[in-house]
Amino acid sequence: MSSSPTSPSKVFQDVNKNSPCLMLIVILDEHFAPATSGGRRRDLAWSAVLSVYVLAGQMALHCHNSGMEAVLPQIQECVGGYIERVICPELWDKGSGFVTRFGKKPTLEGEVKKVILIYFLWKSRD
Repeated sequence: MSSSPTSPSKVFQDVNKNSPCLMLIVILDEHFAPATSGGRRRDLAWSAVLSVYVLAGQMALHCHNSGMEAVLPQIQECVGGYIERVICPELWDKGSGFVTRFGKKPTLEGEVKKVILIYFLWKSRD
């Protein structure tokens, strides 16, 4: 007999207005837990990154349908924080262009500092 996928309402049945972020983090941490005996994470596939947003979206729909609209901004902040804290560093380590393209943009001040530093390094060659 084949097993059917678990419905979102069953996965999120214990979510209440005080627990969506905690529940989301627990599920994501379990999903992204180190899979190798040495404690290293398995290779991060883009489908795994996408799954973070799918899970958060399903939780948001469940909360909306359950009359907990007030928690939706919390879920948004929570998933954004998780991506920045857990996923982005791993993508940076692998040299992903995705993070470079969609990550934090350089500030004007930072770019000016780079130009000044390059200028002084170039001038010090003489």
